[in-house]
Amino acid sequence: MTTPWTFEMDLLKELFNIGIGRSADTLSRLVDDEVVIHLHDACLMDNAQSVTSLKRAAFTNDTQQLTFHYTLDFDGHKIPSIVVLLASTEQINRLIGRLYQEEPPPAEPDGPSRDVYQTVMDLFVSTCMGSVADLLAVTMQQQRVLFTNHDLSQSGLPCPSNKPCLCLEIHFSMPSAALEGHLHLLFDAAILPDLTQRYQTILNRAEG
Repeated sequence: MTTPWTFEMDLLKELFNIGIGRSADTLSRLVDDEVVIHLHDACLMDNAQSVTSLKRAAFTNDTQQLTFHYTLDFDGHKIPSIVVLLASTEQINRLIGRLYQEEPPPAEPDGPSRDVYQTVMDLFVSTCMGSVADLLAVTMQQQRVLFTNHDLSQSGLPCPSNKPCLCLEIHFSMPSAALEGHLHLLFDAAILPDLTQRYQTILNRAEG
C-alpha cells in the first residue's frame, strides 16, 4: 500500500504530463514541426540502462538532446524526475530564431550556447508550469497556484549523457492537505476525461 503523499504525487505527475504535452505543442507551433518531449521518472531508473535505451531508440546524427532535471518538492518529500527534449539541429535553430524574432536564425557554429538553452528552458517552464497551475486553479475558485524554480545547472547533478544538461527545481506553495482535496475535485469533476482510467488505476494501487 502506498503512502498518501505518494498517491497525491502520482496524480500531480499526471498534471505535469499534461503541462509537458502543452509545452511540446507550443514548441512545435514555433518551429512548424513536431518537437518531442519525453518524461522519465528518475525514481524508476535504478541504472543507466533506461537512458541508454532511450538514446539508441530516439537519436539520429542530426538530433540534439536537451535534458531537464527537476525535483518535485511535495510536503518535504523530494521526487526527482527527468525531462528530455529531442529536436533536430534545424528545429533548434528555427526555434531560437522564433524566440528572438530573427530571420534567419542566429548562427551557432559550435552548437547552441548555454544562454540559448536557458531561453528554451524558460519557455518550457512557463508553458508547463502555467498549464499545471491553471488546471489546479480550476478547483480553487480561480486562485493561483504559485511555482518557483531554481536553476541547478551548476549543482553537479548527474546528466544521463554528455549532452548539455539543465536542472530545474520546483516548489509548490500549496499545503499537502489542500492539494489532496483539489486533486480529487479535479479528477472527480471529469475536467480531464482522458485521464479517468489512469486516475482509477492510481486509486486502485493506492487502496491495494
